[in-house]
Amino acid sequence: MSIKSFLIKYKTFVLLLLFTALTNYLLINLPLFKEFSYEFASVNGLLFFITIPILVFYSYKKELANKKSLLIILLLTPLTVVSLNYFFVEICSFKDGLYFYLVISLASGLIAFF
Repeated sequence: MSIKSFLIKYKTFVLLLLFTALTNYLLINLPLFKEFSYEFASVNGLLFFITIPILVFYSYKKELANKKSLLIILLLTPLTVVSLNYFFVEICSFKDGLYFYLVISLASGLIAFF
């Protein structure tokens, strides 16, 4: 599958992925959300609560076979952005932020999925 056909077939997914990545990039530049903490996880939980139902309805409408892999990629996007930021900026505790992310963001994403 070429990149052009992938972008055409998964246009909504790519837009949601870019929206999530850009939102998280903007968040890590704000003072309150710069650290990987509760606030960052709660905003991503809200973001997932909005974007994942759009992805689910889109994938059922288009009858896509790889719904779960698209969901996993969307859920791991903020974690990837904050991990890349972790190499350049010292944040408090990556482990505590990861716990918040798992409990708040992923739980919210799974609730939105079902």
